[in-house]
Amino acid sequence: MSVFLAVLLALGAGLFVGSRVHSAREARSNYSAYRARTAKGFGEMIRTTVSAGVAVAGALVLLFILLNVLQQA
Repeated sequence: MSVFLAVLLALGAGLFVGSRVHSAREARSNYSAYRARTAKGFGEMIRTTVSAGVAVAGALVLLFILLNVLQQA
């Protein structure tokens, strides 16, 4: 039962963080739409790479937590 609750909590936390990231991206794009049109390609590539890196790191942390919880059960 505790494993099920841990998985539900981890899933809920992931969905919450994902929704916050999504709303922050929408707010940023609405605020700086004029800058996005004039951004240089290299800066946009760096920004996208960092965003993807943060997403992968978050997924790895979540996976690590889930594996530790499942091993303890």
